[in-house]
Amino acid sequence: MDSGPGSKDGDPQPPDAANDPLDGPAVAEGVLGAALVATLGIGSVQLGTPPIASEVAAALFTPLLVQLLHARRRAAERILHAASSISGRSEAQLIIDAGVNDRQATFAWDVLSSGADSTFDQKLVALGRSLAAGIDDDAKLDQERIFARAMAPIDAPHIAVLEAIVALGNDLPTDELVVTTQLLRQGLDEVGPALHPLLATLSTSGLIEVPGPASAEEGTFSIPESTGWRLSEFGQQVLDRLHEASTG
Repeated sequence: MDSGPGSKDGDPQPPDAANDPLDGPAVAEGVLGAALVATLGIGSVQLGTPPIASEVAAALFTPLLVQLLHARRRAAERILHAASSISGRSEAQLIIDAGVNDRQATFAWDVLSSGADSTFDQKLVALGRSLAAGIDDDAKLDQERIFARAMAPIDAPHIAVLEAIVALGNDLPTDELVVTTQLLRQGLDEVGPALHPLLATLSTSGLIEVPGPASAEEGTFSIPESTGWRLSEFGQQVLDRLHEASTG
């Protein structure tokens, strides 16, 4: 497959000496493309020869795959745009700065991978701000890496549960410090049977906590209806970051 202008057989070519190598949309596009190949695994996908025997199925599969790759690209672009807005650096420069050493490169990988399959804008903007903070201040990088990795399985339905825990908790008597699963189920009627896996993900990601451990029976995550939940300190921080992302 043709690897684009300025290259032959996939070999990178030197930049035009007449142009600033860090200037221009073409270079930004190339840098972003390289980041997507490295971070999201796009380079491993063969668009022209999908591994499906049926030609009809292949014809249907290829547009779906292309749409998926476009969605992942848009997610990465949203993260980088948010990082650029908060840091004052171009998106291309951010990627270049992230590659100065292994520590920053793997951090950028974690951030972009965490948002790769999400369309939840608050999450993508919060990840962009996390990327900018970690690249700008090495002392914050480990904390931002923890945030990015914890956010990987989190999406809009999980945040709805967090917000419900806060809202329902505010309505409880002061001597009741937790919101039970049963109360959550009543307050989130539209979630239905998905409530348990949402709570399990929030718990394993460290965003919520219970007075006692949830029980595991026969390898499954069992949550009694009487289990009481509250946001952890980290969960409150995540919710605050997402609210900040939604307001600018």
